[in-house]
Amino acid sequence: MMRALLLVCLSLGACACASARSGHSLAWWEAQREQKFPAPAASELPALVDELVAELGNPDPAWREHVAIDGLTAWAYRAPVLDAAARGALVARLCANLRHGIGEVDGDRVLERSFSALLLSTLAAADNQQAFLSATEHDALCAAALAYLRDEHDVRGYDERVGWRHSVAHTADLLKFLARSPQLSLDEQRAFVDALRAKLRAPSTGVLAWGEPERIAKALLSIVRRADFDRAAFDAWTSSLPSEAQALWEREPLDVRGFRALQNQRDVLTALASLLAGVEGENARAALESVVRGLWS
Repeated sequence: MMRALLLVCLSLGACACASARSGHSLAWWEAQREQKFPAPAASELPALVDELVAELGNPDPAWREHVAIDGLTAWAYRAPVLDAAARGALVARLCANLRHGIGEVDGDRVLERSFSALLLSTLAAADNQQAFLSATEHDALCAAALAYLRDEHDVRGYDERVGWRHSVAHTADLLKFLARSPQLSLDEQRAFVDALRAKLRAPSTGVLAWGEPERIAKALLSIVRRADFDRAAFDAWTSSLPSEAQALWEREPLDVRGFRALQNQRDVLTALASLLAGVEGENARAALESVVRGLWS
């Protein structure tokens, strides 16, 4: 009796797994990837997009990165087959994903949030090439990105089981492309700088050790290269570092959280300095001088 019951349960479990993925197999999608995701028939496109979006949180990187990210990037950016309305709807859907399970620091739900942010960075880049977001939609995306940067507490980088999680790096990528938009307001630019600084100093961030400082530095570089770069707002950050460092070293015992916050900022600004060294222009020169003063004063 027990053996029969076990077989029934296994059978039902197999049926449930089969019904959970009613779309195409991994082999089918990998074949599409080999062909660089050729444009599907217009009638099939919405369902295929739904399939790919559903895999953004898959713990298997073959599904999450090679199929979902690569496929949606191809159709939304590299060889776009999604029209403006479809891309706008996809942005709204991905912004909603950023809130699924927000605040959790374990489990795998961060994958959907993080890789939604990564795909949003691609859509922001596409919007910079040929605008499809209205001013209101662009502002909403900026607000969603800032809220996600603030509220995401799962900052794990890489592990051998699921590969990259990388929420901080992916959000930095999103801010990098948003910072290149002609629609970005001065207030939003300042909010980006303040939010990145706050993330680096947040207790939940710890010390970033998976390449995130370089990705954040590239987001800051996009801000520096803007014609309306707000030097005063940037200087307000860098000029605060010497006093922050002095206060840290005057305390006994060491304030571990304070050390992590300072180290993150130094790592990002050091990476930014190396990028700025190869950039011409008054804004880059002024920003580099500001960074050097902040790091070494």
